[in-house]
Amino acid sequence: MLKVGDSVFVSIPTGLGGAFLPPAMNIIRDLALVPYVYQGMETPPPGKTSNIYSEARADASNCQAICVVLPPASCGQPERDWAIELVGIAAEQQIPLIVYGVTGASGQGLVSLPLPNGIGVRGVADALEFAAALREDLHERRA
Repeated sequence: MLKVGDSVFVSIPTGLGGAFLPPAMNIIRDLALVPYVYQGMETPPPGKTSNIYSEARADASNCQAICVVLPPASCGQPERDWAIELVGIAAEQQIPLIVYGVTGASGQGLVSLPLPNGIGVRGVADALEFAAALREDLHERRA
């Protein structure tokens, strides 16, 4: 259960940040939680690393909840790899995981990822649906 002052890590794909990032920040703060929101993160190629990548991994590992916004199926492989990596961090650290999949207005194009048993993907068509779902899901996890 999340309590006042707990941190929530949110990963938002490239291209969705303008619409998805502000509501995520506001909702998390409204619930007296601390947001760690990253946009457009990608897993670096093998043998490479970056400061922002290392910082994001550390932040995710230290948060009390991880929310992954899966990009539409048309996104690049490095963003899908980053989403898979976050799922792995949540599983390894036993951090509660919430996964949203952006389907667009057509309801199609959801990215398929290997998820731990019991974790489903909540489809959202747009930023408004995402905001409502995030508020509901975080509120349910509040102590």
